[in-house]
Amino acid sequence: KIFSPEAGLSNDYLRKLLKPKHSSSKQWELRKRVEQKEEELKNLRLVIHELLKAKQEFTSGAIEIEEQFKSMHDQAMKVNQSLSSHLQEEGRKMSSLTQENHELIRERDLCLSKIKMLRNDLEKTKSEFTQ
Repeated sequence: KIFSPEAGLSNDYLRKLLKPKHSSSKQWELRKRVEQKEEELKNLRLVIHELLKAKQEFTSGAIEIEEQFKSMHDQAMKVNQSLSSHLQEEGRKMSSLTQENHELIRERDLCLSKIKMLRNDLEKTKSEFTQ
């Protein structure tokens, strides 16, 4: 005995499996089925090949899109940084101009007060001179 009894493979069973069947119609049917299965296998290989090709194209496209996205993101970050620094600079300029404006308003008010005082003095001098 080649196999252990627990395997369930007796010599008689193995002989029966190995014994060729002589029915030509069965052999023809088997050949036909084998040819059909080989055709199915060929078609499956073509499908797998096409799927792998499509997967590669998809992967390449995804990588290209990711690289474009990274590039656009980097550009957006640079523009954002540039705009932020420009905005800060404009804010500083505006603050400086606001301070200058307040100083000019104060100067104008002082000048208007001086003009008013000088007018009053002029009027007073005129009235004293005419008397």
